[in-house]
Amino acid sequence: MKRVDRNYKRMLHNLAFSFKISYKASAANFFLKSACLTLLAVVPIASAWIWKSILNEIVEKQKNLTFFMLSLVAYLLCMLLKEILTKVNTYLSERYEDDVTFFLEKQMMEKVSKMDLSFFYSAQLGDKVQRVRGNFWVMNNSVWLCFEIVFGMVGFAATLGILLSENVWLGLIVILLMLPQIYVDKKHLFKQNEVEKETVRDERFMYYFENALRDNDVQFESKVNEFGRYFIERYHRHWNNREKKLAKENKDYNIKNIAVSNVSLLGEILVIIHSIIAVLTGKMLIGTAQYYISIVKMVNENASTVFGNFNQFFSHMERLQEINEFLCIEPVIEKSGKLLAGSHPKIEFQKVAFKYPGTSNYILKDCSFVINAGEKIGLIGTNGAGKSTILNLIFRFYDVTQGTILIDGKNIKDYDVYSLRKCFGVLFQDYVTYCLPMREIIALSNFEMVDNDELLNYACELSGAKKFIDKWEKKYDTILGRFYADHGESLSGGQWQVVGLSRAYFRKAKFMILDEPSSALDPITEDRIFNQIYDVFHQSTVLAITHRLSNVRRFDKLLLLENGHIIEEGSPEKLYSQKGRYYELYNMQAKKYEEEKG
Repeated sequence: MKRVDRNYKRMLHNLAFSFKISYKASAANFFLKSACLTLLAVVPIASAWIWKSILNEIVEKQKNLTFFMLSLVAYLLCMLLKEILTKVNTYLSERYEDDVTFFLEKQMMEKVSKMDLSFFYSAQLGDKVQRVRGNFWVMNNSVWLCFEIVFGMVGFAATLGILLSENVWLGLIVILLMLPQIYVDKKHLFKQNEVEKETVRDERFMYYFENALRDNDVQFESKVNEFGRYFIERYHRHWNNREKKLAKENKDYNIKNIAVSNVSLLGEILVIIHSIIAVLTGKMLIGTAQYYISIVKMVNENASTVFGNFNQFFSHMERLQEINEFLCIEPVIEKSGKLLAGSHPKIEFQKVAFKYPGTSNYILKDCSFVINAGEKIGLIGTNGAGKSTILNLIFRFYDVTQGTILIDGKNIKDYDVYSLRKCFGVLFQDYVTYCLPMREIIALSNFEMVDNDELLNYACELSGAKKFIDKWEKKYDTILGRFYADHGESLSGGQWQVVGLSRAYFRKAKFMILDEPSSALDPITEDRIFNQIYDVFHQSTVLAITHRLSNVRRFDKLLLLENGHIIEEGSPEKLYSQKGRYYELYNMQAKKYEEEKG
């Protein structure tokens, strides 16, 4: 019983959610659709009543021509109105579908843009974006089903009320004969929901294999290793498994439905027999009998429509629930307090420990250091030491597991995360390539200045990007990549990294963070870039992560990170003279470089 109650609550919750989405998508269309369906529920009843009056007028031969003509005109107008409303309803449905899809796409994009970074690194949650988008058709369908259910119930209640007012006992018999159908439909609703839950895993696998075969990298490997057929077979296997489960439940329902549908039909037959007898015995006019029979048919039709739509709606429960849950996810980190006052912050790590969500290994352990305003800091260490994790914490992509990060003496959690991130200019090692005009790509770090050619020239001159930009006919308006433009320019890895550096310069931040900014560059260009960074940002704070120790030989201080700890800290000269771990790493690199050069 508790499970049934829970299912009903979920269904009502999802009904309310669907109506909420449909209203927010377009309030005007919501009210137009409601009015249209209300009239479609009322007009058939009015038509039946008017036709009753016309038939009775003919039978009684009262020869009231005016009343007869007015009734006939009213009946014809009702028929015309029904046709118009049907077409209007179809038009509104098509238009409304676009409104709902656009609204959901917008909501999803806004939600994704605000999600914490941990969301995208969760295997369970990360694929929700695609699944939710893939279920938009469910939401569109559910919106129409909600309307049909609600206004079908309005029509059912109205016609049932008329039936009971005409003959209470016969009306009750009709309702009683409908109960087996209601019971079978209810059992099917909840059974179908259970089957849908069982098939979710199959659907996720189907989605994975379908999208994998659309990926360029997968296609490359698929053709080389010839495993495309395997993916297709796996897709079909999960498809067949899903279909078998759904087909079994539908088969059981259809067998039971055939049996009980004839029972509800008996109610309609009884009304017809009762009406014929009443007409023959002179207790009822033929028009009233026709009206009575029409109302009973409407009761059954409305009941069938309501329960049929309930069946369809219930089949969408799991998908609707997933959409609802996704849109209700609130970012954890984005909630913050005070705004960051300055743009040249001092950063202090105090005994910071951190492990990524869902993992047990600590990446940082008892990590402490200070970055003062104006300092040039080199963060060095072997792969996996935790260097990139420190950046993730500074940007507050994640919050610390233990310890504290202070910004100008205050807890980092006290600052508005967007204002915090605006203080930094950044270039990541894993730069992203965008298929946009060069102007927009560079201005992504400071988009308010996208039309400032002076700033663009400044940033591109410093990075060296202007050398190849000036060769293009459209200069900064040249589109990169060929995703949507066949004439787009293609760049090498080194050129893309220079573009990324231009974006960092374009921001003109007082605190520059560089994560392997020259990994795709040749050693000469790399050395030039680091010397340039030092000179251009001589009044700014610079935090640079680099694997090549010679790049930070001019920096004020180095932080050597190993196994989550800062094991050495000081100027390059100081660390080298101590002949510790830095000394060892520096000499290893120097030896390797000489060997490669020789």
